[in-house]
Amino acid sequence: LNITGDLTPLTDQWLVSSTGGVTRSLDGVYLRYQKDMHSPAGISALKKLREQGYVVGVWCLASEDPDDYKTLDFLGNECGVNYYNTDLPRSFAKSSSSLKSIRSSSSLTNEE
Repeated sequence: LNITGDLTPLTDQWLVSSTGGVTRSLDGVYLRYQKDMHSPAGISALKKLREQGYVVGVWCLASEDPDDYKTLDFLGNECGVNYYNTDLPRSFAKSSSSLKSIRSSSSLTNEE
């Protein structure tokens, strides 16, 4: 799934489906980090998913994708991402006042 591509299959087929008169829906998506999430189209797509009521999580592949505060901050504050799967040490969340502001503004968590 390319975040800057057509998300209609995601929102109209994967997240909501109807079979035999029964409609089922998921509450969100868990997407692999994409560089395009930093582009205007990527930001807009992530925000649109949130505006449609979906929970949005982002995960990274170690050694290929960024796993740093700058990316965490951007995805939370600029894109509205709810969850970010990180390998940052737990002490980071406990000692960072910046993370607390991200957490309160976009519901990001670093669960123990």
